[in-house]
Amino acid sequence: MNLTTRQQRLLKHFVSRQTALSYPEIANAYDISNSTARSDMRYISNYLNDQYQISFHRDSSNRFFLEKEDIRTLLKAHLPFSLSTDPNIKSRLLLLIYHLLFSLPQTLSMQRLADLLFISRPTAYHLLNTAENVLAEYHITIQKGSPNGLSLTCREYAWRTASATLYQQLKKHGYQIRSSRIKAMPVSSMDVVSVEILEGLFPGLDICKIINLLLRFEKEQGIRLIDYSFERVCVYLTISLYRIRQHHLVEYPESFSETGSEHTPAYALSQEFIDLLEDNFHMKLPLQESHLISSLFLCSNLEYLNADYRYSTVPPLLRDFLDELLERTSNMLNRRIASDRKLYDDLVHYIPSAIGRLRYRFNSYKGPYDTIRKQYSRLFAIIWSTNLLFNHYFQVELNKEESCCLVLFFAAALERTANHLRAIVAWKSDTGLGEIALLNAVIEKNIPNLSLIDVLPLHQLDMKPYHRSAYDFVISNCPVTHSGKTVVQVNSILTPDDINTVQKVMLEITERKNQNTRTRAAMHYLLHPSGILTGVHPSHKNEILKKLCTLLEISGNVTEAFYDTVLSRESICSTYIGNGLVFTHGDSEQVRKSALSIARLASTIPWDDAEVDLIFVYAFNLNDLEKNNIKMDDFFSIFVDITNEDGMMNELREQPGPEAFYETFLSFF
Repeated sequence: MNLTTRQQRLLKHFVSRQTALSYPEIANAYDISNSTARSDMRYISNYLNDQYQISFHRDSSNRFFLEKEDIRTLLKAHLPFSLSTDPNIKSRLLLLIYHLLFSLPQTLSMQRLADLLFISRPTAYHLLNTAENVLAEYHITIQKGSPNGLSLTCREYAWRTASATLYQQLKKHGYQIRSSRIKAMPVSSMDVVSVEILEGLFPGLDICKIINLLLRFEKEQGIRLIDYSFERVCVYLTISLYRIRQHHLVEYPESFSETGSEHTPAYALSQEFIDLLEDNFHMKLPLQESHLISSLFLCSNLEYLNADYRYSTVPPLLRDFLDELLERTSNMLNRRIASDRKLYDDLVHYIPSAIGRLRYRFNSYKGPYDTIRKQYSRLFAIIWSTNLLFNHYFQVELNKEESCCLVLFFAAALERTANHLRAIVAWKSDTGLGEIALLNAVIEKNIPNLSLIDVLPLHQLDMKPYHRSAYDFVISNCPVTHSGKTVVQVNSILTPDDINTVQKVMLEITERKNQNTRTRAAMHYLLHPSGILTGVHPSHKNEILKKLCTLLEISGNVTEAFYDTVLSRESICSTYIGNGLVFTHGDSEQVRKSALSIARLASTIPWDDAEVDLIFVYAFNLNDLEKNNIKMDDFFSIFVDITNEDGMMNELREQPGPEAFYETFLSFF
């Protein structure tokens, strides 16, 4: 006998010793008719009588309640509802799939199924069609029309996959994990594994014993399975032990391949864990089950805390693949990440498990794909382009999950190269390539975080064969000026003083880059395309100031009085700063949230004694800036550099609309 979700909630009302209820009060509380309320109470009474020999009592107002002794009995029994009656299950489809997967063959008729779900037979037929489509994705077929009832036709591996997915879906639908059920467990594992769901799906197994065995193995071996791997191993081990006790054997889709051979520590770890598992559960695992556990370790990201389990030797196939992968990505990124030892170690650790997941169709990564693809769009495209390389070496195709993981590894490597600078050499040479060879050798030895991306004859420097973002500064052996870039003059044969000079300039550029990074983040906070006007035709400066202040007011950044304070500022002195640009502001007390507004005029207008076509209005509140870690000094120092650079100002004036102006302006920071 099973209870519906509503009946369980009603029973829990009485068990929690809330107020007694009459039939009309039950109907009103659960939005049902009096007849349904009577039916529910009658069914609950029968359930309690059958299961616990407990009956409801009535008070003088004909309201139902339970005696304290009865409540104590139920609490002591933990109300052990079967999975199909757990109040947290919100989907009848999940219940239906549960009954199909876990009922004995030929014991589940349509009428029985309708009774279990408390629905009519037509509704059960309709739900069964939906379940059929869901299970078909796992290559499971529902056999209908048999006089003995419903049954499933599937391979064992398909059943296991569907059962593991059902666990995840039940967890997603609101199960609460009672951490007190698991003793001496770290918080991460309690958060990951839902013991009650596993106990409901696979009764008779000591789930806590499996979990604690995994934890013990982690501690003894000096490793840690990351959270989702820990959960997956636990779930699949539970399924394996359940099926072995039912005398089912696994039919794994393909034999254990060289990916999980003795080349990887994961394989050796799996063999040690199998021995530990057999000793503790007193059962000899069939060969197929051992292969399954080995593949689970292979497909898990193990964090090797014990140096003995780091890769001492890399298999030749993996080594060749990584050499080609890092060379290709380094060339496309124009960064020296191929020499990043940390990245190499991370990939040696990660690639075999990724290949295992791709081969055995495990989806492990659960991160924000869209965010990663947006934030690292170019890097994602580069990693995605290595798909052919994966296929050539390992006969697998990258999916978006593994691509996102790889993107994060490479993004971390790029972060580590933040202090790695690039320079162009503009050389006037009398001894030809010999000087350049020596220059490269000296720099590689003494300044390893500097890359020389090209060597140009002196006269070609101003032809700008590279975009300004492609290099950080210029090294030259004679006096030269180069717009927008620092030029370091050295001797033709680098001396120790020259090396010190280059390193000092690099420190200054790195600090400036860090400052630019902070300021770029500030600009994203202060400026939006909606705060930019282009192609405006004002007749007077007050007209354009009114438009810009109105933009700030509409967006909620300033008060109505802000415009008057801007005019007051204009009356004190001219805000024209040169190069056709005005930079003005209002009273900070009228600023709710710091922001910028910008106008690019279609033609110049008179502004005091000058002609102006670019107007910037800034509304800054010091408390707001401090709260958002925005430093005004950082912003103004870079802003002044931009306004003094004719090329940048002309580029801004050429932008056709607010979006283009916004992107160009941000690219200068």
